Amino acid sequence: MTNPDMWDVEVLGNLTYGDGVYIYKIPEVAELKTQQILKTNKLFEQAGISTAITGDIEGGYVTEKMEAIPLEVVFRYKITGSALEKYPYYQDGDTPESGMMFEVNFKDSVFREPDGTLRVLPESETVGYPVENRYTDPLVNLVEQENGEYKWFLHPNHGEFNANEPLIEIVPVVDAKTLNTILNTAEKSSEVLKSRIEANGGELIDGKFEFGRDKDGNIVLLEAITLDEIRTKYEGRQRSKQVFRDIVEEKISQIKVDLSDDPKSQEQMWKQVPNMQKAKEVFALFTKEDDERLIGIYKKGVEMVSAPVLGNQQKPGTAPGAELA
Repeated sequence: MTNPDMWDVEVLGNLTYGDGVYIYKIPEVAELKTQQILKTNKLFEQAGISTAITGDIEGGYVTEKMEAIPLEVVFRYKITGSALEKYPYYQDGDTPESGMMFEVNFKDSVFREPDGTLRVLPESETVGYPVENRYTDPLVNLVEQENGEYKWFLHPNHGEFNANEPLIEIVPVVDAKTLNTILNTAEKSSEVLKSRIEANGGELIDGKFEFGRDKDGNIVLLEAITLDEIRTKYEGRQRSKQVFRDIVEEKISQIKVDLSDDPKSQEQMWKQVPNMQKAKEVFALFTKEDDERLIGIYKKGVEMVSAPVLGNQQKPGTAPGAELA
């Protein structure tokens, strides 16, 4: 009999590009993602971290139904990717001053009306609006008050971060106590992952967590962790879904596109215009070698969260402090 308090989740071998507009499927990746999800979940459980995942099924896992908190906590052990735009005083690969940096993103979007008024809307309600009029996953700047609570200001999640130029202030999603629980859990979870990955010869660069609230009101780690949620390196080479994005952009550069009536750059167009015909053109250029390379990336993801081989362990890094961005 199906438990009404649980969901059976099928894991798909989907690789996405352009905010999920373009989806490429490799069946072998589904099984590898499932293995990594279950192995990382076991790691968290052994460390005393509460998670929503309660078991496994063929081709997926079982998760407890609960209220999702509309926040995404990003952790960064190295500054790279989009963070270089936000914090230009860092160089690619730099370590944050306190060893690890947190960012908190809001899951709803900020939409700019034609008259300039800003509104917060669920992402699903902004689909079809001009890209230049919406800010997805805005960055939350938390300004602590004398009473220990925080004011919440939303900022663009792209470009240089400026604390003095928020888009809009919102009502806090959670109180200060709950926020601190979320951040402490995120720090502990990232340290658990970092230690295991380092023990297997890899390096954890950055990643993200999402959280929920169970029926008793407890904060629970909601995210199922694969290489889609974390960025790693092994032997100096990246092991994450960024490799897929790089391959897509390489294929895009091979296709001639008439942009005479489109003011956006080619890169912006391919990322932001939901045109499945263009996706088919790109994916038609994928080769067997491309697929095998991506399968190898996800295999390495499983290996990096598996129990280390005895006698081949590296000393995990010391636990850094965390700073709020």
